[in-house]
Amino acid sequence: MIEFQPLDPTNQIPTCDLHERMGIEVISWSAEHTVMTMPISPNVQPYGLLHGGAILLLAEAGASLAANAHAHKLNCVAVGTNVSGSHLKSARGDFVTASCQAVHLGRTSATYDVRVTDQEERLVSIVQVTCRLLAQ
Repeated sequence: MIEFQPLDPTNQIPTCDLHERMGIEVISWSAEHTVMTMPISPNVQPYGLLHGGAILLLAEAGASLAANAHAHKLNCVAVGTNVSGSHLKSARGDFVTASCQAVHLGRTSATYDVRVTDQEERLVSIVQVTCRLLAQ
């Protein structure tokens, strides 16, 4: 059995090798709203555009971080169970920003709407992420 340690949003920003490789940075973090950024390069597909999978990873990372802030209050941990997104346009510039807003904060799940924008604040993707809360 895997043992999870709850994250304490008051003093601990988690690190992840994948997030570090992709250049993801936490700007702000709470159960209700989390903001993260990611550089466009080198996270591109063969045509030089930001990879759609990278956008979904950024969205899930932000929502999961927010969900863990909520889960911490319940002595739980949060893990992603569903990610659904639509890519609306190609990102331009040097980075994208994911803004994760809580839609539902329950005892067993948390759901977030994530808006991913480019540095000119144009909407690139909309994503919905649901996380399951697991008791310790």
